[in-house]
Amino acid sequence: MKVAIHQPNYIPYPGFFAKLHLSDVFVIYDTAQFTRGSFINRNRIRTFSFNGCLWLTLPVGKRNFKDTNINNVRIPDKTIFDEHGKTLETMYSKAPFFDEEIFEVLKIPHENLAEHNTFILGYLLSRLKTNRPRIILASELGIATRHGNEGLIDILREVGGDEYISGKGAFSYIKPELFEKESIDLTFLDYKPWKYPQIHPGFVENMSLVDAILNIGWDSTAMKLKETKTEPCNVCLRGL
Repeated sequence: MKVAIHQPNYIPYPGFFAKLHLSDVFVIYDTAQFTRGSFINRNRIRTFSFNGCLWLTLPVGKRNFKDTNINNVRIPDKTIFDEHGKTLETMYSKAPFFDEEIFEVLKIPHENLAEHNTFILGYLLSRLKTNRPRIILASELGIATRHGNEGLIDILREVGGDEYISGKGAFSYIKPELFEKESIDLTFLDYKPWKYPQIHPGFVENMSLVDAILNIGWDSTAMKLKETKTEPCNVCLRGL
C-alpha cells in the first residue's frame, strides 16, 4: 500500500497534489512541529506585475512555537479569511476559468490552522478528477511518533504501508536503510514544475494550485497532476 505523509499546507502547490494522487493513503502530518515561515500557513499567487507573485499568509501571532504541533496552532484574526478570498478574486477576476465558489470556500473561517487547511484540501479534492486516497490525520492515529525518519516509519507501520512516497526535498535527511530494515519500499516523487498560460504577464512556477485551476480549469489541472510519476530510491539517489 502506497502511503504519503505531509504537513497540512495552506492552498498547496501542484507537487503536493501530485503526491496525493499517487497515494493509496495520504497522512496529514498535523502532529509535526509548526515551523514559522514555511508553507503551512502561507502560499503564493500571481499578481498583475510581470513575473510577480504575492504571499497569502494566515497570521498565527507572535508566540514562540517551539515544540508546538501544527494541530495546536490557532488563527486569532478571523477577518483574514475574507481578505484572502477577496484578494484572490481581485487578482483572478479576468482568469479564463474564474470560479467564484473557490473564493467563497476560502472565506469560511476556522480557528484551528490544521483544520482550515484540511478543509480547503478536501474541497479542492472534491472538485478535481484525480485519485482520491484515504486521508488520515496523524492526530487521529492515537500513537506517539518519534522525530524524523523514525516518526515517518511509526506512521507507516500504523496505517499498514509498505511503500513510502517521499518528495525529493527529503534527500538531505532521508535514511533509506531505516526503511529497508522495516521492509518498506522508498520511492521519490518525480515532480517537475509544469508550465501553463497564466492570466498575468510572464510565468512563475509552483504557485498555489488555485492559480492553475483558474487559468486552465479543473479538468486540465487534473490531467497535468496525473503526469507525475515516482522513481525507486536507488534510481533517485544514484543521480546525487
